[in-house]
Amino acid sequence: MARHINAGGGTAAGFGRLRARRRGRALIGVALVAVLIGGVLVYRHLADGCGGERTQISVMTDAAVAEPLGPIAAAASKNSCFDYRIAAVANVDVPGRLSARDTSVDLWLADSQTRARRVTEQVRIKTDLVAPSVASSPVVVVGSMLGSPKSWVEVMSMPKLQVGNPIDTSTGEAPIIGGVASLAAGKISQSTFVQAMTMMATQRHSVAVGKDSDDARFALANTSDVPTVASEQQYLSFLRGNPGSRLMAKVPAEGTVMLTYPLVNTAQQARRDLAARAGRRLVESAESISGRKILNEKGFRSADGTGIGSAVTVLTFDDTAVIDKALQNWQIFAIPTRMLEVLDTSGSMRTRTGGASRAELVAEATVGGLELLGNSAKVGLWIFGINKGGKGKDWKEVAPIRRLDDRSAGSRHRARLAALIRKAMSDKLGGGTGLYDTTLAAYKRMVDTYDPTTTNTVAIVTDGKNEDADSITLDELLSQLASLQDPGRPVRIVAIGVSDEADESALRKIGEVTGGTSYIAREPKDIKGIFTTEVSKLVQD
Repeated sequence: MARHINAGGGTAAGFGRLRARRRGRALIGVALVAVLIGGVLVYRHLADGCGGERTQISVMTDAAVAEPLGPIAAAASKNSCFDYRIAAVANVDVPGRLSARDTSVDLWLADSQTRARRVTEQVRIKTDLVAPSVASSPVVVVGSMLGSPKSWVEVMSMPKLQVGNPIDTSTGEAPIIGGVASLAAGKISQSTFVQAMTMMATQRHSVAVGKDSDDARFALANTSDVPTVASEQQYLSFLRGNPGSRLMAKVPAEGTVMLTYPLVNTAQQARRDLAARAGRRLVESAESISGRKILNEKGFRSADGTGIGSAVTVLTFDDTAVIDKALQNWQIFAIPTRMLEVLDTSGSMRTRTGGASRAELVAEATVGGLELLGNSAKVGLWIFGINKGGKGKDWKEVAPIRRLDDRSAGSRHRARLAALIRKAMSDKLGGGTGLYDTTLAAYKRMVDTYDPTTTNTVAIVTDGKNEDADSITLDELLSQLASLQDPGRPVRIVAIGVSDEADESALRKIGEVTGGTSYIAREPKDIKGIFTTEVSKLVQD
């Protein structure tokens, strides 16, 4: 049989066998490559010990510490099965994030243990600390002309001091915690502490719209003699961006508050153990040599307070109930005042004592009281005496209630009000005292024009008793005041009697029925201290 010869000289059958062998070798090669690649993948799959499953962990913190936390978290991820998502969140927004049903935050790096406890209690979750401190930074006073402050009470009393809101910022609450520590140690009196908090609140009331931020406070301090309160880390960060700055930072001689940056487990119950493990890995990364270096380079001290800067005396005060009470009273001070000043201009106010008339002394004390109020306070002025506003009307409006920095009448309302008070208490004196009708009218006005963003108060100053025979009686006045009260629109009366001739009993009843109070200034010059006395009472309640 003839054989078919192919071009290569082999037989067709032999060539087929050759092709089969080659195809088999190719398949074996492919299989070997696949096995090798698969082996690498399996090796990589098993090498991190995660079984191919990595867990996303959400971490919330403020912007200052978010930057160094990024590389620290990245290092923690390399040595664990956790991938961390860092979110910078302002303190004021933290409660909302923790309580939002559609938002899960596994870990929160707070800036102080005080804030961590207060916020977690506010949103009704357990204060579960993974670590009491991941980093630290002492609170300092920053300015170009600071002197040598001895205590935080002295700092709070600085005339131009600018601070963040103590309710929203740990640097803002640090002076109050420092003041509480001094009070507990017996270094200051209750009234001194109250006066200092009042002074600090007054300065905050004067902050211009849009200027209530750390950046704005640093910019102001850098171009003026205005001091501010910040963390050491914020100060060092500012200097890096402003190398020619004249700003210096000081710690009060008595010591300071240390921001400790605790890590809090805020995960849902099903993820709590998982978040705790992830948190411990993050803390280990922060405490490592490389983690400390990252923190120190960004101006943070290590958790133990070392790494950068000089050693500082740290004030430790752990009575949370006392701190909370002080912060609650700060909120009272921090709410702007809305007040209607109602001044007696009856003839008896001409009576002289100590070289000046009662009216002159009341005028100066009232004007001095305005100095305790920030620009956001709203104040108006009435005067009263029988028929002072016309037949049958014992009151007269002299100035409407406006912000003290309002310029709608040409000059600032504060200056205009001071001038009107002095003029009224000089030129408008005469007649009898029309106390009851005036009190009712003033109270009605404040209830009708109630401002929910402020504390609404009627301040009545008189040196006598009601002398208007045509007015309502005291019982009728008290009954109507009681019926006008609305828990949702609280207005209180502070009734101030000048001299022993004032009707102390009537003034006390008028104050009490509105949830207010009354005082008798035996001497008109004592009026100026009444504001502090009233605030002290609030603190001690």
